[in-house]
Amino acid sequence: MALAEPGMEEYPPEMESHGQGGKEVSKLDELISKFENDKSWNTPERGGGRRFDKELIWIRGMIESYSEKLNIPLDEVVDSFEKNRDYSWPNYYQKAHFPDLDKLEAISVYETLEDFKQTNKRFKCPSCGNVYEDPTRCEHRIKEDGICDWTAGGLFQIGLHHVVIKDMTLVPIGIFQPVTENNK
Repeated sequence: MALAEPGMEEYPPEMESHGQGGKEVSKLDELISKFENDKSWNTPERGGGRRFDKELIWIRGMIESYSEKLNIPLDEVVDSFEKNRDYSWPNYYQKAHFPDLDKLEAISVYETLEDFKQTNKRFKCPSCGNVYEDPTRCEHRIKEDGICDWTAGGLFQIGLHHVVIKDMTLVPIGIFQPVTENNK
């Protein structure tokens, strides 16, 4: 068994994620190892294994998927996620917070919020089809109350485009379909 960090207990080798043959350990391996060895959260189970063994497999796969599908280096994905995490890792790394990129209809990646705003000026509501400047709220549908109540963050996530703004977060943000001259 390898020695864990001070204050951490030793875990069997199959629970550790260390580089082999003198290779440099990636930030993802370091992160997973840190979570594996977090005895305050990843406690032993009575039947063997640890409390978050399955979740750690999912976290690794999700981070690798984001790196591949967004074409962003793995270490940058890890750095971005950890920079934005301000609470416990088991509560932060949840499927509800990190959608499966394969299931999203469309994704665009921008370096900054300014890049996004310069490229996208108008957005089409998936409910009523009206076009407006707000990427997440429809304000033009005329109903009895005078307001279309469709929002990108609502219960029904139908017909949304997703954006990733690298200097904010790599987690996709749901928006209405951007309107260009080609797709009015």
